[in-house]
Amino acid sequence: MRSYLRLLHCTWAFLVCAPAIAAAQQPAATAYSTFIRGNPMGREDVTVRSDASGLTVTSEGRVGAPANLVIRRAEFRYGPDGAPLSFELLGNINGGDITIRTTVKGTTATTESTQTGTSTQTVTPQSVLHANGIVASYVALARRLGETAPGSEVNVLVVPESPTSVRLVNVQNERMQLGKEFLNARRYDILLSSASMNTAATITTDVDGNLLTVRVPSQGVDILRADLTSVTTRTQVHSNPGDEAVTIAATGFNIGATVTRPASAAAGARLPAVILVSGFGVNDRDGYVLGIPVMGQMAGALANAGFLVVRFDKRGYGQSGGRSESATLTDYAEDVRTVMRWLTERKDVDARRIAMIGDGDGAWVALLAASREK
Repeated sequence: MRSYLRLLHCTWAFLVCAPAIAAAQQPAATAYSTFIRGNPMGREDVTVRSDASGLTVTSEGRVGAPANLVIRRAEFRYGPDGAPLSFELLGNINGGDITIRTTVKGTTATTESTQTGTSTQTVTPQSVLHANGIVASYVALARRLGETAPGSEVNVLVVPESPTSVRLVNVQNERMQLGKEFLNARRYDILLSSASMNTAATITTDVDGNLLTVRVPSQGVDILRADLTSVTTRTQVHSNPGDEAVTIAATGFNIGATVTRPASAAAGARLPAVILVSGFGVNDRDGYVLGIPVMGQMAGALANAGFLVVRFDKRGYGQSGGRSESATLTDYAEDVRTVMRWLTERKDVDARRIAMIGDGDGAWVALLAASREK
């Protein structure tokens, strides 16, 4: 259990509240799923309540073997001015009960733990309370990041260990696609500092500051809002005029794709079509390379030239099912052929004029697919 907590300590699960407290709201629980190196590890239900007295975040959940952690109740409380007030954890580890209580008065935080005894730490008036393994801490940090300027640091108290900090490196707007619906998002790149290491992480929120995802690549840790764990979700969405999200049935799974139609296409016209195939290592349909949506922009340019264009997520990525780890060049070519056959059934496509354009290694896939068709 201690090694698991240390891993999550490296990922820094934080909590903080926004200084401005909104009017009283009816609390609603939000579920989050935790994955380590792609394997599901646990689930936590988080409730946020804000009123005139301040902000309270509570949660309950469970983490499976080898951690065997049960969170019966975790609660973080902050005052109306954003000052930390208290933290409490009631839980169970490997069959044994654990209780941690932290109370903050002024600049002193006193922690009583059934595992480590009593300790005191010095905190700043706007310090963030952090508890190992509690996803609710990330939820509150997401709110603070919305009010933090890039380059600034947030003071953090690791309960019951020592003060440290997190630095906001960069902020970037993104879009997420859930099925055929779109969600505007904001990505925060942060640097987690400690005496022994600096760890890069990414936190994504919606435009209201509510937590969507947490990713710590070096630790293989991913925390996602439960509805975002579906294969029907993808991020870094690029949009062109005339884009339409579609699902194409393949053998044993579906392929998530986007069709871009020319804005000037006449009603009832049968258009020449182009299938875009990205190179190896670029798996999403928009073909992001160094932050540039290569395939997404290419689709827009070809549509402006009068072509109907299809770009798609590779199997095992984005909104496409299937398994990527065992896929061969032939498998990827068959996926392209599936898209081609789907195009031939559309009434707005000229089945005699379908082209395939491959980028990088995708050119070999396009050539192999084309060689198997008339």
